[in-house]
Amino acid sequence: MTYWRRVCESTSEPMYKYNLEKMYNRLVVANRESVYDYVYENWLKDYKEMFVYAWTDKCRNFGQRTTNRVESQHANLKRYITRGSSLVRIARCVIDIVET
Repeated sequence: MTYWRRVCESTSEPMYKYNLEKMYNRLVVANRESVYDYVYENWLKDYKEMFVYAWTDKCRNFGQRTTNRVESQHANLKRYITRGSSLVRIARCVIDIVET
């Protein structure tokens, strides 16, 4: 599992290839080449772009991996906006939240 985590958390293609080779070598030594074949054929070959960091971590996120901060600010916005609020009031609320 450590080798699998390292493959998934590879931050670049060269690091991905390096970690994949290390996982392969470890599984061959342990006589578990079929495990590697399964993982590669069913997960990595077609789907690595969906979960390996080298492909998914392309946006600057300053270490944030959840949406808690966005959800918190959305809750703040909903608290200040009342039914029938004018567009100007909504815009001011958004500006205040963004500035904080």
